Amino acid sequence: MDASLTRLSPVLPDHVWPEIQHVASQIAEESLVFSGSYVEGLANPNSDVDLYAITDAHLSSQKMRFRLRETHYVGVEYVRLTDVARLRDRLREPTWSELIDLGLSELGLYYRLAIGIPIRVSSMVSELLQQFDKTRACENLRRFALVRAYEYSCRVALARELGASRETSLLMREGFIWSAVAQLAAEREGYPSLKWTAEKAARRYGRGTPAFHEIVDDFTRFTGSLDQRLEKLRGKLAVPREVRELLLARGCRLADGVQLLGSGAERYLKRSDGLTLRVTGLISNLCDQLASGRSWQEILVMLEDTLDPESVVALLPETPYLRPHQMLVPSGS
Repeated sequence: MDASLTRLSPVLPDHVWPEIQHVASQIAEESLVFSGSYVEGLANPNSDVDLYAITDAHLSSQKMRFRLRETHYVGVEYVRLTDVARLRDRLREPTWSELIDLGLSELGLYYRLAIGIPIRVSSMVSELLQQFDKTRACENLRRFALVRAYEYSCRVALARELGASRETSLLMREGFIWSAVAQLAAEREGYPSLKWTAEKAARRYGRGTPAFHEIVDDFTRFTGSLDQRLEKLRGKLAVPREVRELLLARGCRLADGVQLLGSGAERYLKRSDGLTLRVTGLISNLCDQLASGRSWQEILVMLEDTLDPESVVALLPETPYLRPHQMLVPSGS
């Protein structure tokens, strides 16, 4: 391994560089890649410095943060070499089905490695990183963001039918942010962090320009009626039929050992280990149907007469707090 460190002065302020050297000296056996907002050109004086340590050791992923002066942190994330190779293969030509099941963190790591600057890397890691492509990263993010924006538009439709006005506004905002992310990724502004959406728009179109306001005002300044805004969001989303069908085909069932307790407005899901979560409204009704033995698809057929197709798509995204706790699991599992 080449022990020399690449000088990063074009992107990294001079006062930060000595600290990078200090951190690098503490993990000298690893391949190190510098990435994040500094490399992307979006950093501000308080931004973290992001380093990725790629190792062939059989370690679980870990993240450490090193204090850097008064306002900076250097974050070092350890990534196994086998995981990097697997990520390259998974995101080389993902299908819509594979993209739907991805997490933003996976897309984020791919992008950061694609734009990353090697500080010190082995020949094996260097060869692997050359196969990470920014154009591919942007296209994957565009498609991923399109799916998320569509899901949020469906959740808006469902919340509207249920009369949840406050929730509707929050969901609408998220939908427009994801729509903006998709549009910007199509123009190679693919940095996968939602908090930088307005900054990416400013860099691409110029802050204060009509094009900037066209994309940013949708999620920062609410104008028009709910129906008008939902129609506008839907008009921005060219969603392939395959995506709609894939989203409708997803489903859940109650995990083994999970019980539905209570009645009326007080309903709870309880795992065999005692963990209990409250469920309300439509989700409570869904769980009631699942507990009675009906499949997810049977429930969707029952709801077709009362919910429009867009609202039906939203049913699964409305259960995120139940799935991580293993209250609901995929239908086929």
